[in-house]
Amino acid sequence: MESMLKSEEKRLSIQNFSKLLNDNIFHTSLLACALEVVMATYSSK
Repeated sequence: MESMLKSEEKRLSIQNFSKLLNDNIFHTSLLACALEVVMATYSSK
């Protein structure tokens, strides 16, 4: 997550991501991505 934010910081010239990090849609998307990783991991075994 940190490397992603640093990359976006360089790309967008933005240093304050508090609005994004407090956004409910962002948290829902992050949870969905994490769930996809877990499901892919368990289905490959």
